[in-house]
Amino acid sequence: MCIRDRAYVAVMIFVSHCCAHVFLAVTRNNETGIATTLTYVDGLYWTVATLTSVGYGDMPIESEPSRILAVFVMAIGVVLISTFTALATDFLTTTDSLTINEDAKKNHMAAMLELYKIPWELQRDVIHVFPSIIGNDTERQFRESVEAMPPFIRERLMLYFNAHHLKQVSLFGDVAAQRPELLLEVTKTMQQRM
Repeated sequence: MCIRDRAYVAVMIFVSHCCAHVFLAVTRNNETGIATTLTYVDGLYWTVATLTSVGYGDMPIESEPSRILAVFVMAIGVVLISTFTALATDFLTTTDSLTINEDAKKNHMAAMLELYKIPWELQRDVIHVFPSIIGNDTERQFRESVEAMPPFIRERLMLYFNAHHLKQVSLFGDVAAQRPELLLEVTKTMQQRM
């Protein structure tokens, strides 16, 4: 759960809590005298039932201030539920921009192979080699972006970048698994000597 989702849940809880207290305050001023028996749980129950548009009707509201509050809570409920639906849809449909870029390159390559009527045997070889070409292209773009950054940021990024490559060597891979901070120190020492 990302920070935005946690903040949304916190807002929902806070709004429900506040509305429950306002409901209790408004109904206590009611002339019917029923409000004296209502508890916080009753107010929270009414708020959640109203926010979610369920509204069972087992806690009828009769005074004008209570009805105005109900309209306000219903409007908040529509906003909260639609925001939740939008966040859930965003979570389910978001894809990584690198994956989208790679898929576009693969589709383009497939279209070109088909256009030029490349035989299947050669297509199979291209398909086998193509992921490493995409990876090299992405890495090259990353290096170009890093080179454009200020030196103090570039040096720190290159430290992690080189440590990642050093981790591919079996001797250093074992070190990285057990003590990642040691791998960074080795990388830093190597960078200073080069």
